[in-house]
Amino acid sequence: SLRPQIIVANMGLWWLHFQTKGRNQKGCVAETWMNYEHWLNNTLVLAEEAGASHLLFKTTNFICDDKYTNRYARANHFYRKSDEATIKECFDSIRDSASVTTSNED
Repeated sequence: SLRPQIIVANMGLWWLHFQTKGRNQKGCVAETWMNYEHWLNNTLVLAEEAGASHLLFKTTNFICDDKYTNRYARANHFYRKSDEATIKECFDSIRDSASVTTSNED
């Protein structure tokens, strides 16, 4: 049978990795994070429908900083030092494309 026994769900912050500094993800990526429980449920349903006996959730892979080159090395530099302009640019691009609203109300 070609049906999988194990399904690996690889997810993490790479969904937003280097937003505006080498990659420009669409709003759907941010919406995946905003609807994380829905994504988890869909992953479970997929594994059940495939007949898998195991579902493995894998976290973000770590990449050594010195392995980045060109625009990714530059992006990593700004993200690692928590550059406010870089973080704001990332936030604004996701907010604008995903129709994310912010509120000070809790």
